[in-house]
Amino acid sequence: PSLDEFIQNHPNKISVYAINSIDNANVVKVLAEQFDFKNVKVLKDNLKITNDRYAVFATPTTIIIKDGMIKDRILGEKPWEFFESKLISLL
Repeated sequence: PSLDEFIQNHPNKISVYAINSIDNANVVKVLAEQFDFKNVKVLKDNLKITNDRYAVFATPTTIIIKDGMIKDRILGEKPWEFFESKLISLL
């Protein structure tokens, strides 16, 4: 919910995509409904292009991209405050 609120509070400044290349489409749909994201786009990568293109080998992996360039790669779960400070520094 904090990420969803952050996006809402910074309109037109940030886009967030939750891309799942591990679980099947039904699991992805259930997770999207469970988290009830309003501003996060939840996608299923059936071709596993995300894993290959961005060298994703841990779950979760967060990749922060600005102006088409990878600015940060974060492996594993982190507290919301960690992500918030990273995002604020790039706004």
